[in-house]
Amino acid sequence: MILIGEFHALDRFAALIPLLSFRNAQHKNSTAFLSANSSTSPTFRAYGPIRSGLRVNNRLCSDSYKAPKMKTKLAFLILFLLVGAPDSSHSQGVTGRPSIFVCGDSTAKNSGKGKNGESVVGWGTPLADFFDPAKAEIKNVAHAGTSSRTYYEGDWPRVLPQIRTGDFVLLVFGINDGSTPPGLGDETVLQNDQPVHTYGWYMSKMASDALQKGAHVYLLTVTTRNIWTNPKVRFNDATPIGSLPADYDPLQDRIERGTGGGRFTQWTKDVGRKLRLPVFDLTNFCADKYEAMGREKVNKFYSDHNHTYLPGAEFIASSIVSGLKAFGGSPFLTVLSEKGKAVEAAPARYVSSGVETQSATASIQIRDVPRNTQMGSPPAPDGAPGNGRYFPPTAAKPALPTLWIIGDSTVRNGTLGDGSNMDQWGWGAPIVAYFDLDKINVANRAFGGTSSRSFYTGFFWQNLRPQIKKGDFVLMQFGANDNGGATGNGALRGIGTETESIQRDGKLEIVHTFGWYLQQLVKEAREQGAIPIICSLTPRKAWTSDGHFRRDNTTHAAWAASVATETNTLFVDLYELIARRYETLGMEKVDSLFVPSPMERLHTGWDGAVINAELVVEGLKQPGSNPLALFLRAP
Repeated sequence: MILIGEFHALDRFAALIPLLSFRNAQHKNSTAFLSANSSTSPTFRAYGPIRSGLRVNNRLCSDSYKAPKMKTKLAFLILFLLVGAPDSSHSQGVTGRPSIFVCGDSTAKNSGKGKNGESVVGWGTPLADFFDPAKAEIKNVAHAGTSSRTYYEGDWPRVLPQIRTGDFVLLVFGINDGSTPPGLGDETVLQNDQPVHTYGWYMSKMASDALQKGAHVYLLTVTTRNIWTNPKVRFNDATPIGSLPADYDPLQDRIERGTGGGRFTQWTKDVGRKLRLPVFDLTNFCADKYEAMGREKVNKFYSDHNHTYLPGAEFIASSIVSGLKAFGGSPFLTVLSEKGKAVEAAPARYVSSGVETQSATASIQIRDVPRNTQMGSPPAPDGAPGNGRYFPPTAAKPALPTLWIIGDSTVRNGTLGDGSNMDQWGWGAPIVAYFDLDKINVANRAFGGTSSRSFYTGFFWQNLRPQIKKGDFVLMQFGANDNGGATGNGALRGIGTETESIQRDGKLEIVHTFGWYLQQLVKEAREQGAIPIICSLTPRKAWTSDGHFRRDNTTHAAWAASVATETNTLFVDLYELIARRYETLGMEKVDSLFVPSPMERLHTGWDGAVINAELVVEGLKQPGSNPLALFLRAP
């Protein structure tokens, strides 16, 4: 072996032992050859026995080459110089090149034959072609079949010691994490009598370990799988089951956007946000490209729904380079090959740097919302949902009037209402910033999954109604979950008096119309001395072929307006206000407001929730009497 590495002081001392005891008779075939880099702070390298034909310091050596005799005093002088010499390049190996570690599963590193007999290849293999080997080294340490958990437990202990200061680590998992406990938290579950952490915990732990080694960590969301849907056709991955119908439209083909319904994509982004790490949304970048290319062309990239042939691996590798180039001041720009330089950077919407504020555009930040407006204190009341984790918020200052907000997940998302459910937020959180909490309490009692019927007949209204007092306000919005009729959890369609009787849990239930339930909420709020306010529901994201936001003004939005008119209740046409704002913003911006973007159509992230809250307040300020005017303030 010619080069055994670059050494610290003690290592150099060990390397010099043969020199200090140098004897020609004993060392005819063993030489310690010392060389210094040309840098101002020289790094010395130690070489073992010189073999024929090996090059040392650009000098071809043979067995006949012998080291010169060295006096003991000279040896100690060299030892002194070596021990005192700083080691400036220790962090990046012999050549000074950083290594780029690819940590993932079989989508990054694979072998064997695919269904057509061609070799399957992970994207980590062709990735090397996009980098200049003189400037960076790709180390593909991915392992087929691993999840975030099994990689952390099995491979990571061998990979971590290889990582040095200045290296780069690309982390991408989620394909095989179906059995990994979901989410980001520190909780554990027992599997085979062993405690197992969440997906986010394993991702965070590997990222943190690499950061402690001085590496630069980049998170990539899960690779896009070759699984397609179409409203007119059923597919087995990308292959139609049966013949295509006459009305089949390939432009309606949609590819899966992340495993777990997009949750692993979002959890990876959440880890990046938590650790302030850069994240590239590989999932949706490739999905957008694939849908533009078309299902049949994309299908040729894949052997099955996970694994690619070389052209597919090259496409994903190129996509990753696009993402890495998109980060502001990207450190990858200086180490690319000519092939890598030719790749176009991805649009900014696919990357997050990890160092921006909670929202780059929202005027209201999460920190502006007091927690007690969204969640109360334990214990959970009898009958409350959420397995003992939901504590309904109450009036923080009982002497003040209270604005009670009721509705579904577009108003308050998740059991905890803190964005932990895939980073989705309802507008009932940011709207708090518009109110002077020294003059009025705000309590967001909305709960995901509720309809007008289930909110009124179940725990929610029955628990809230006795707490409403004279001078309070009840701001309500329903409709998103009011389909499905009597057999589901929704109401009957319309605003009439028709009913339907059903048996549920051994009890008779009389199911009424959507309008009837809203009327009861209005009537009973007034009976408690409160002022009711009705909002029409937030719209689902949909566009017409000519670029207008698609409206459905004949159902729940219209029925809410009719109830408001009939009961002489203040009405905020939130549905129309949002539709107009979306048309102004345009499709690309609107996509970014929904989480996970762009496939989600109903639930917004923080920026979307802020816009919706702003529009609720705008609706309250419409000409005429605004009963909340005295309590509003600038956010």
